[in-house]
Amino acid sequence: MTETPFEWPRRSLDGAYTLPSRYFYDPSVFEAEKQAIFYRSWHLAGHLGEVSKAGQFITVEIFEQSVIVVRGRDGLLRAFHKVCQHRGNRLVTERRGHVKAFKCAYHAWLYGLDGDLRGAPRTERLSGFDTSQFGLSPVRVQEFAGFAYVNLD
Repeated sequence: MTETPFEWPRRSLDGAYTLPSRYFYDPSVFEAEKQAIFYRSWHLAGHLGEVSKAGQFITVEIFEQSVIVVRGRDGLLRAFHKVCQHRGNRLVTERRGHVKAFKCAYHAWLYGLDGDLRGAPRTERLSGFDTSQFGLSPVRVQEFAGFAYVNLD
C-alpha cells in the first residue's frame, strides 16, 4: 500500500472506530505532528515565582528542543534555545537556577541575560566578527495566570 502520511481510504463512518494503526507507530507521522501541532502550541515552562528575580532561570524540554526561560536585569521575561551559537553545547544542565550570565563550558562564550553575546575568546583575531550576529536564538514566551509559557513557532 502506498499511502502518504496523511491520507487513508475514505470509508463509511458507520464502521469507523479508530485511525489506521500506523498513525500510532509511524515515526514520520509523529515527526509531522511535532511540526504541525506540538511546536506550534504553548507549553508550560514553570511558575513565575521561579523566575521572579534577575538571573533566575528555568528550563523546559519539548521533545529534542531545550529552552531557557530567564528574568532579565530589566525585569523582562525572555526565552532562548538552550544552546551555544558556537558549537551547539548546552548552556545549563540544571532544571532551575540563578546566574549572572550564561557561559558555555566548551569554549567559554558568554551570553547576557538578554541573550546577547557578551564575549567570545579569541574572536578579536577574526576579521569582521560581529558579536551581535551570534546571540542566543529567541523563543516566544508569555506570562499568564502566574505561569510562564513558551512556544517554538
